[in-house]
Amino acid sequence: MEKRFMTIKILYPEVILILALSTIPPAIILTYLSAVKRRNVLRMIRVVDSPIWYFLQALKILSLSLIIIASGVPVNTYMVVKELDVGVAGRKLQDITVNLTALHVFLIDESYSMNYTDGFNVTRFELAIRFVENCLNMLNDNDKVLLIGFAKEPRLVCYGNVSQCRVMLREFSPSRRYTDIAGALSYAYTYVEASQMPALIVVVTDAAYNYGGNPYEAIVMVNKTGYPVIFVKVGFDNRGDRLVSDLVSSGIKVLYVNPNVIESVEQSRLNEIIKNTIRELRGEAFIRRRFITMNLQVEEKDISPTLFLVSIALIIFLFTRLEGY
Repeated sequence: MEKRFMTIKILYPEVILILALSTIPPAIILTYLSAVKRRNVLRMIRVVDSPIWYFLQALKILSLSLIIIASGVPVNTYMVVKELDVGVAGRKLQDITVNLTALHVFLIDESYSMNYTDGFNVTRFELAIRFVENCLNMLNDNDKVLLIGFAKEPRLVCYGNVSQCRVMLREFSPSRRYTDIAGALSYAYTYVEASQMPALIVVVTDAAYNYGGNPYEAIVMVNKTGYPVIFVKVGFDNRGDRLVSDLVSSGIKVLYVNPNVIESVEQSRLNEIIKNTIRELRGEAFIRRRFITMNLQVEEKDISPTLFLVSIALIIFLFTRLEGY
């Protein structure tokens, strides 16, 4: 953060004007009248007047003047260059990164449970493939895509451009036993780290896991390393509700893809949510991996001039009380 001194500014000049007009003239008049009265009294009792008294009265007026100036709150102003966080950068950041190359990693659940229909005429797996296909349609030609299928073990299906990986979606099949989400995240993380590109990881699953480590810990860990994670829960399997709840509480982006949404007019709304989420976290990936920094100049204020004036005014006033008259 760069800090550069600019100038001294008075925040409330109108207060100084009002107080100066209402107090300084009366103070001068009262001091003058007091001086005339003092001079007459001293002349009557034949005592030589002391110039120190007049000096102390001037100091009192000076002390009052300093207090009036301090009431306007003079401050030192600085221009500070701050790095924006992703939320502040917002749409401007998304517009900057939309045509830059990023790696989009899709982890697709291939376990048996993805064959369930949840009472509708479409399987969870079909919903998952449709979701990923929609996401691919929203990417630009410069992007790289990594498709990974997972069940008990992860497997690399495609690494290439959008067109190449779109064709490879047909290679996925929900025909394997067990589900290890944490293992799939770890597998994807090794590829992402090796790529040295800003990356976004999308986990598409029914959230039911029965093998391997804790997926919550794996997702949070990967997200903290600078690779944003989107967790997409497909279908109505309640075995993953606890995991989803924990992820939401930790600030992980969670999207829901359900058959009743896919088959209704809500599809367009879902697509808009997908698009906005991907754009947002895409920009976040660039910033968190330091490929892009967004800076903003903001003005900061330091009230030390006000405190200085008040301190000097107080010292002067206390000094004038030593006059002994």
